[in-house]
Amino acid sequence: RAMSVDSPKAFRSPRPEPVLAFLLIALWLGMASVSEDFRNPQNFPDMTRYFAETGLIALAMTLVIITGGIDLSVGSMVALSAVCLGLVWQRLGLSIGAAAGVGVLAGTLAGFVNGALVVGLRIPPLIVTLGTMAAYRGLAMGLTQGQSVSGFPAAFEVFGKGRYELFSGYTLPGQLVYLLGLA
Repeated sequence: RAMSVDSPKAFRSPRPEPVLAFLLIALWLGMASVSEDFRNPQNFPDMTRYFAETGLIALAMTLVIITGGIDLSVGSMVALSAVCLGLVWQRLGLSIGAAAGVGVLAGTLAGFVNGALVVGLRIPPLIVTLGTMAAYRGLAMGLTQGQSVSGFPAAFEVFGKGRYELFSGYTLPGQLVYLLGLA
């Protein structure tokens, strides 16, 4: 039996997973051929320092996406939460634990505002989070006047800079451990 061109079985696009796997392998091989440092085994865990925070945010965003929603403001909410943590610690002299609690509270309130606008006023999530993305980022920038907050206690900085010793001098960034534990 002949298959017509209009038949849905005539052409099927490939599944995205094998295509992405192929592209990832091709990219890895390309980078490995260009840079000897890229092939260094310690480079692989070191690279995780740069995507662990994004991975942590993606874990929470997975729940939003599974339920059919979208949140474009999540990066701005993280920035606002971090700014609140830093400013409360620096300017008000709260302990770093209490300041972290304020940061979590700020992120929770920002999420509540998003939810109230989407559910309460029935505004589409894309529109709400596009607007609050700009609002939260602007608020974070305004609160700090574009200046960074630094000088955190070493016990707090270990969350972002800590490393775990494995074997033979190889180390694992702390952020990767947190990401794997939460995943």
